[in-house]
Amino acid sequence: MADNKLDPGAPRLGWLVDGDPTTPEVAVLLHDNGANIRLTIPWPDGWGDSPYRKWFDSIGQSRRADEADTSGVPSGLLFHDVDGPVSLVGCRAVSTRATAPGSGEGVVDVRFALLGGRENYEKINGLRSEMPGLGDWIGLRSITEAPTRDDQSRLRSLDLHLESPGPIALDRSLNLRLRPNFRYGLGSEPDTRVLKEAIEIETLVTKARSWGEHIANHEAVRQLLCLSAGRTLGYGQQWANRASDPERTMSGRVVCPRWAEVRSYELRKADTSTTRPHFLFGFSEIGVRGFKRWLRVRSDFERGVLPLTDLLEQRRTPIETVVAQAGIGFEALGYAIALESGVSRGSAKAESHEARLERIFTQIPDVLPEDCANWVQRSVATYNGVKHANRPQPSLIELADTQRLNLLIFRLWVAARIGVQPSSLAAHLRTDPMARPLVPL
Repeated sequence: MADNKLDPGAPRLGWLVDGDPTTPEVAVLLHDNGANIRLTIPWPDGWGDSPYRKWFDSIGQSRRADEADTSGVPSGLLFHDVDGPVSLVGCRAVSTRATAPGSGEGVVDVRFALLGGRENYEKINGLRSEMPGLGDWIGLRSITEAPTRDDQSRLRSLDLHLESPGPIALDRSLNLRLRPNFRYGLGSEPDTRVLKEAIEIETLVTKARSWGEHIANHEAVRQLLCLSAGRTLGYGQQWANRASDPERTMSGRVVCPRWAEVRSYELRKADTSTTRPHFLFGFSEIGVRGFKRWLRVRSDFERGVLPLTDLLEQRRTPIETVVAQAGIGFEALGYAIALESGVSRGSAKAESHEARLERIFTQIPDVLPEDCANWVQRSVATYNGVKHANRPQPSLIELADTQRLNLLIFRLWVAARIGVQPSSLAAHLRTDPMARPLVPL
């Protein structure tokens, strides 16, 4: 199914299968508009008894919290056309229109589209995710190069050996692991061959689980990668597996497991930027043991770690909002550290914001030119400046530079918690963009 694609701006006209033998066949339009995946369903009798029209009756209607929506669009649908099948997951009615009298149509939002999927993929056995930058962070390679040069150091030949190393088991949760891989084939332009190596995040289980469970494990890897890089890194290609829907021959014989390509706008996409990130620490410096420590940090300090980690995702959020979120995250983190150190809940609750920041700073290695008192004063002043209308308003450069330092200190705290050595952090800080103060032009 080489042509079974879903490219933005290239709608596909096909047929709908909803799993109900009593509903008639209907031609539908599957469309990726660049921001959403949408399915448009028409009907000829806009005010009649079309079963598809009834799917959209509940749009805009309110109902009790304990009342199920039995008239809506089925969550799992199947689309097929001349290019092949597409399994649609997480379907939800978003709009409808009709003439009176005459025809009508309803529009369905699709969370996940599985290219080549022939079954309901609402629960899956496996998920694989590529993430640009992950290979550099892990340091595992599938390509070994052996160049030959002449006496003037010009390249005369190059031998490439392609062999992927074995996977790295990260955690027992859904058998989370890192899987080195490479692909080789014809390029999109004439006379070209493409060789690509990548590291895939993989979860794979015998009993099918929800998308949320699989994604949560992949997000744990992505968040740690983002903290090391000090910037947002997103997903590249993704594939899903459902054990009951393998690849088959025309005669029905099973050939191999099917890994259907996933198209979705649910998750953060990788940037088109080709700039390589500078990492504060690499996987070789923490290993599997360090990753397991990260999972415990995310769990034990969740109310502080998650909002602080999320700050790297805030691209278009006003700086005042970002600074306020950092203050809230540090409040929760400092409180949890106080409890961990044996302070009673009452005493921990009564601690000032300054005291909580000091607790955090004392747990990072001595690798910064900044002292504790100076950072605490700056962070508290900017936090209170955006939180309270009666406090002095910090300048934009003060807000941005303090927020830079806030994020750097949080990243250092995470790195220390998962076992990165101070000497390694000091070396990496020389090239880390967050280590350089912001100055007005």
